Amino acid sequence: MLSAVFVVLVIMFVFRSAGLSVLLIAVIQGSIWLNFSISYFTQNSIFFVGYLIVSAIQMGANIDYAIVVSNRYLELRQRNVSRRKSIRLALNGALPTLVTSGSILVIAGLLIGFISTESIISVIGLVLGRGTIISLVLVLFVLPQMLVWGDRFISRTTVKGRRLRLHPLFDEDFEQIALRDRARKGK
Repeated sequence: MLSAVFVVLVIMFVFRSAGLSVLLIAVIQGSIWLNFSISYFTQNSIFFVGYLIVSAIQMGANIDYAIVVSNRYLELRQRNVSRRKSIRLALNGALPTLVTSGSILVIAGLLIGFISTESIISVIGLVLGRGTIISLVLVLFVLPQMLVWGDRFISRTTVKGRRLRLHPLFDEDFEQIALRDRARKGK
């Protein structure tokens, strides 16, 4: 639970939005609770250390998925793109990243779970793989609805001004370069 508080504080600092941090942590913490409730209802015991490890890894790794989607959504909304179009474009842009990163974590966790002969490590791997699947499903299907429905809540709880952004190493954004290259190929 303490990790969730720190994640909320970091998101509030970077995005300057209390509403967005609440929505993001609700999705990821919800996926963690769903993950461990499956273990409870199937009566598969988890060591306390395993719970701590999986919670920390799932929180740290999977909050990134939610940040990728919400960051793209907020950038499009700042350009006055409609809510529906913004979330559709945000998901289309984030999908390759989510599928790649998520599938790597799922496969690694499940492989560790199936290969390891040490019971605590096996349980950690299986629970981490399952938790990542749950997180991906929630980020792809629940978070978009929460962003669209909570758009007004996010904007009302956002401190106006510029978000904390690091300047790119290049003069142009990758998306600008890709658009320019497509335009050249189209000529």
